[in-house]
Amino acid sequence: MTRPVVDVLNNSRIRGLAAKAAKDVQAAGWTIGTVGNYSAHVLPATTVFYPAGERDAAEQLAAEFHIRQLSPADPQMSGAHLTLVVTRDWDTLGG
Repeated sequence: MTRPVVDVLNNSRIRGLAAKAAKDVQAAGWTIGTVGNYSAHVLPATTVFYPAGERDAAEQLAAEFHIRQLSPADPQMSGAHLTLVVTRDWDTLGG
């Protein structure tokens, strides 16, 4: 399976969390796209959002990092990339 690019967005008050998570994900062999912040709404836990046709890849990423939350991508998210929105629980997962 070809792995899609992963955008990594911070949804916490922890500075640099998206950059740290992006390094962790890249070290696991994933290609990183955008690294930034997510402020559309507060998420209770780190979540992998996936575009149409990429649920299998999202499940693989989630399994590698012990992420329990998966969701179809929001309209403002990439239609081609996975979007990993990290919260303060990142360090207790696979980060």
